[in-house]
Amino acid sequence: MEVSTRKPKISSTSTGIDRISSLPDDVLHNILSYLFIFYVVQLSMLSKRWRYVWTTMPYLHFDIDQFYPQRYCDFVIAGRFKDFINWVLISQGDFNKLVQFLLCFDNLFDESTILRWINHVTTRRNVQELVLKFRLGKPFELPYCLVTYRCKF
Repeated sequence: MEVSTRKPKISSTSTGIDRISSLPDDVLHNILSYLFIFYVVQLSMLSKRWRYVWTTMPYLHFDIDQFYPQRYCDFVIAGRFKDFINWVLISQGDFNKLVQFLLCFDNLFDESTILRWINHVTTRRNVQELVLKFRLGKPFELPYCLVTYRCKF
């Protein structure tokens, strides 16, 4: 009986090869689409390749509970969340279309802010799926343009 003296092959993960970063953007976007955009932005610190992947994400999921997971959310946190949404929308620019825009929060923002975000993602980003989950202190009427897809406020 012979004993093999060959060393086993070392897998590429133990040599430090980053296979995920070599994936095409659309595959990365698909993988990252399951995360809230706050976490996707945090992932941009992993490598040079990931630094700008979030700026072309076609899936934008904003949830106040993921942004600030405490039960109590005050107006300071709400202001930071609003600023983060505005920063992401501005940083991404208007060049790439959105597959999905998800927005979840409680009674934190005024109607004009919500309408501005809806207008931005429908007219400038041509969003395919708009998911809004929020409660306001008063009834909120969605703009008619969501049916006609011609929002301009």
